[in-house]
Amino acid sequence: KIALTCVKRKGFLFALVIAFWVTEAKVSEIKLVHSNLNSLTELWRYNSGVIQRQNTNQMTPVFTGKYLIVKTMAGEIVALDPANGQEVYRIALAAPVATRGLSYEGNQTGTGQLWVPTNNGLVEINALTGVVINEILTPKSLVPPIIIGNKVVVATLHNGLMAFDRSSGELIWSSGIEKNGIRPRVWSPINYSEKL
Repeated sequence: KIALTCVKRKGFLFALVIAFWVTEAKVSEIKLVHSNLNSLTELWRYNSGVIQRQNTNQMTPVFTGKYLIVKTMAGEIVALDPANGQEVYRIALAAPVATRGLSYEGNQTGTGQLWVPTNNGLVEINALTGVVINEILTPKSLVPPIIIGNKVVVATLHNGLMAFDRSSGELIWSSGIEKNGIRPRVWSPINYSEKL
């Protein structure tokens, strides 16, 4: 099973992706608490090899059903084999990438697309191969986009919400969130519901 562990050393908080082996338990029955951490056996530990003192990795790893997707502070998206922690692929994009996350659109076999916010806009990547499928020029975004049918909705850092055609990259609509001369930044992921 996969766990994201935080370790504090010399005043810095580091997030580590660590895999543990849990025997004869359903995932829904597993509860990682301080008292049972010593009973787990570490299977593997991943180190991207990229450390930056002034920035932190704020992206939660994404499991596609086949690979565990992480990012590096050097602007790379990395797919890990969850069985052994080995890199399957590493792709360099325009940093910063996936500052606070990316979106996975697909099924639980890992067949699908990753939508990654980068310094130059959105990049659509084949989740199995790491090959870039499409790039959409958008204003800067720090959070994962939302995929709704043929639209990709982006919460931009300075320009509110914008929806783009996922194939052509053309702007479909935009909605500013400015009020009384204040243009707030979007720092956290947004949600969507057809029922609302």
